[in-house]
Amino acid sequence: MQWSYGVLTVPSRKDGLFPDTVASLSAAGFPNPRLFIDGAEDGREYSHIGSPASITCHSPAVGIFSNWLLALWELFYQSPHADRYVLFEDDIIACKNLRQYLELTGYPLRGFCNLYTWPQNEMLFSKHRGTEKGWCPSLQRGQGAVALMFDNYTASAILTNHQFIEQAKGTDDERICIDGGIMVTMKNMGWKEYVHSPSLVQHVGMTSVLGHDPFPQSTSFPGDEFDALELVG
Repeated sequence: MQWSYGVLTVPSRKDGLFPDTVASLSAAGFPNPRLFIDGAEDGREYSHIGSPASITCHSPAVGIFSNWLLALWELFYQSPHADRYVLFEDDIIACKNLRQYLELTGYPLRGFCNLYTWPQNEMLFSKHRGTEKGWCPSLQRGQGAVALMFDNYTASAILTNHQFIEQAKGTDDERICIDGGIMVTMKNMGWKEYVHSPSLVQHVGMTSVLGHDPFPQSTSFPGDEFDALELVG
């Protein structure tokens, strides 16, 4: 299976959460990611961290929404026939062997996968699925865009969707809601967001670069030492 993946980051995270994220992703099966640095003129200071496959810098900064959109375009352009595309933010950790596990779980038809499970979605699992593990439609509120996975068809559908592209023309406030923007676009297409029980990544950033309240942490994440392959079978 061919993958194309990258990490979105900003200079203020270079010596903080970012190196831990890259190390965790390497153990998860995503080594040497493409880096998309918003607000940096030169990416040479990042070249020793995880040996990135490539480094793309935006100067001046284009903002979170546009950095995400441009990153997905670049992943798709560089690997137009990839089976899976994943964009990670710079303040997450993941289960070990996550990539290998994802290759065994299949991909939901007409949907996209959120590897981070918001607590409200965990309540949905608890209510309707008991202790069963695996993918399930979320509450469809678009909560959390720290680790999103798309198959080739879904990635191309997003990148060619007029409504989603139009959001890049909005004000700063209108452009920063990646998760909500994707969710609205998918809903209008009749597609769904899927989340996993347990959560496959954890959001560890307690300080938002935008000054927002931090995401709540997933309560089902089994830890970055947990081997995701134990979920098979």
